[in-house]
Amino acid sequence: VILYADILNFKTLNDYYSFSEGDRQLLALADFFRQNLNVFTGSRILSDFFIIVFTLEKGETLEGTIQNLNKQAEAFLNQQRFYHPKCKIEIVGGICPIVLDTYKGMNDALDRANIARKIAKTDYNTKFLLYDEHMQKKQMREAQLVSKLKTFLQNDEFEFFLQPQVDLSTGKILSAEALCRL
Repeated sequence: VILYADILNFKTLNDYYSFSEGDRQLLALADFFRQNLNVFTGSRILSDFFIIVFTLEKGETLEGTIQNLNKQAEAFLNQQRFYHPKCKIEIVGGICPIVLDTYKGMNDALDRANIARKIAKTDYNTKFLLYDEHMQKKQMREAQLVSKLKTFLQNDEFEFFLQPQVDLSTGKILSAEALCRL
């Protein structure tokens, strides 16, 4: 199983409390993952991003592991807030099983874990999410929409209107609402 993790608000922690506190936090997080997962290998890959490959113990389920990880992460962060009470960090992560006959290998599993991480990040709360195929379809739809919107902007296909808001008792225009249409 692969975990792609991210620390939210980590830059603020470094800026407010110093890089030495940030380094202490990174080491504490690495210890947290070692204590709560059966880590095969892992690394901090960039600033506040971690990649961890872990295995499940016999009888363990991935859903149960994620539920426990979410619970333990909240407790861990509450303990860590002692060191930086003015800066609230969160941990998010995407998790994807490495199934060699389903995906094209480790890179695809990592990409899928990253998709789940990005979705988990939108909540700004500590959470670990298991990747499912709906996540990739949603991401593709959003990318297509953004691409279409860029094309519409480049081709000047948007029309802007001001819709007046009128006081019904006096008939006077009070303000206007800006509208954009294709």
